Amino acid sequence: METFEQKTPSDFFYDHRDLAGFGTTTRAIYTVVRELVENSLDAGDREGIPPDITISLKEAEQTRAAKQNGLADRRYVLTVRDNGPGIKPQIVPKAFGTVLFGSKYGLKQARGMFGMGATMAILYGQITTSQPVVVESGTGGKKWHRFTLKLDIQHNRPNVLAKEVFRRTGTGLSISITLDGNYAKAGSKIRSYVRQTAIITPYASISYDGPTDKPEDHMTLTRSTSKMPEPPVEAKRHPHGTNAETLNRMIGQTVTLPPEITATDLKAAGIRGTDPKKYPRTFKTNATRMTGALALAMGLPAADLVGCKPVSLTGRTLAWETAGGRPRLTNLTKEIQRLFAKNGMPLSKFLTRFQGVGPGTAKAFLKHAGFKPNTSVLSLEDGDISELAASLNAYEDFRAPDPSCLSPLGAGLLEAGMKAILEPAYLATLQRRPAAYSGYPFIVEVGLAYGGNIKSGFAIQRFSNRIPLLYDEGEDAMALVTKDICWKQLYGVGDDSPVAAVIHVCSTQIPYKSAGKESVGSRPEIDREIRLGLQVLGRKLATHVRQREQREHEAKRSAWVLKYLDATAGLAAEITQKPKPKLEAFG
Repeated sequence: METFEQKTPSDFFYDHRDLAGFGTTTRAIYTVVRELVENSLDAGDREGIPPDITISLKEAEQTRAAKQNGLADRRYVLTVRDNGPGIKPQIVPKAFGTVLFGSKYGLKQARGMFGMGATMAILYGQITTSQPVVVESGTGGKKWHRFTLKLDIQHNRPNVLAKEVFRRTGTGLSISITLDGNYAKAGSKIRSYVRQTAIITPYASISYDGPTDKPEDHMTLTRSTSKMPEPPVEAKRHPHGTNAETLNRMIGQTVTLPPEITATDLKAAGIRGTDPKKYPRTFKTNATRMTGALALAMGLPAADLVGCKPVSLTGRTLAWETAGGRPRLTNLTKEIQRLFAKNGMPLSKFLTRFQGVGPGTAKAFLKHAGFKPNTSVLSLEDGDISELAASLNAYEDFRAPDPSCLSPLGAGLLEAGMKAILEPAYLATLQRRPAAYSGYPFIVEVGLAYGGNIKSGFAIQRFSNRIPLLYDEGEDAMALVTKDICWKQLYGVGDDSPVAAVIHVCSTQIPYKSAGKESVGSRPEIDREIRLGLQVLGRKLATHVRQREQREHEAKRSAWVLKYLDATAGLAAEITQKPKPKLEAFG
């Protein structure tokens, strides 16, 4: 007989960790470094603190198998420290011991998107070494808190093994993870990640101390500027890109449910007895109507209703808990839905919860879509909600999405980062105007560097929300658009030219192709902005290349002229028996 079971998010990613970039030991050790560094950078950005980040990756006591067989996979201890605001001690266990728990679900730009980066790194370390993570946090004053914990993977919750308080000044966070990895193969990627992070975050100081004696494994990249980008502001959802499920959730948020049903509430609503069918169907006030509707939906005897806790209303589904704490779901009948609808928000007011929609725009849209302005949102049937979502997406007179929820680096800061790390002879940067796809605002920033310390070969460096993307270039929209441009024919630079193209896409919703966040999917609007940005800089680069070639041509021509002048001067001196003139005087 077939057996069914439910998995927690942590248990799911335990079985499918390759989806989040932890599929191989080479990829995993790089991803762990990246996730912890991104957490530290986000913390500094959020509070306007120029980040100081220390990354230490050292070999730990090796396993017996590694010692005996000389395996490529080795055991390491990774510690990432920062000077950010820290995390309150009561939040630390859940923040680092629960997959899909985080602070990045609002509609604004952030490096992380899924609330699982650092926790997945900890999960990987625990899977490969069975060692706990050590988290130290200071939020101000002289007290820091140290937690030693593991994940309860089956139940997606933290298991705190030890905690202590110790004295240290300042604020910040330190995370130490023991993990298995193949640094021999991953080292170059990790070092590239550190350098590229310094390009896209020029206001950060990053120190990297790797496990080998090689000079490149010990680098300190100091900030080239203390100026930081303006932080993003959380925005309302734009009408475009809305679907039926989103509308159902937003409609549910218009309802204020009581925290718990009390005997007083039931008495005021006239709810008594053991037969829910005999409960009254009409209620005099809003409060009694809500209590009555809940009582009818739950369908319990009056005595069992006391202590029940309504949790949420989504579409026609009421989530609630019994007095004993058991979760329940109830599908509302049309009769009970009509009771809720009498307390519902009118459509004209509900639509103003969307970005850029005021009363006038809401009225014009509803007339266009064929909905009555005073219709209660709680009375909408499934078909109505689906039709409303389609109309919202098709209506063309909404304002463009507000880009204040984005935090682009800016052309000036991008130039500072590229100049400090790449050291080119020529450099140009550009920030495109805000645009949108599917209702999500985005901004594209591009830079082209040429010559100087840049090695021969056209290099593409990809970034999204200030995250370097080092894997899966062949599937990435930024790389595909760049390679599709005829650089040699149009701008005079080819595959062997010393060129570095830096492309940064920032958005509230980056269309990543996987949870590993290593490649950006193609969208016509994003592709267009990348292409236009590169073409603008390509024309500037072509002018520079032509001028440089012209200068080189003139220099060669002068050298040939000087050579013939030298020969002529020597011959003239021999004939006239006079000293040969100094040609420098003609320079």
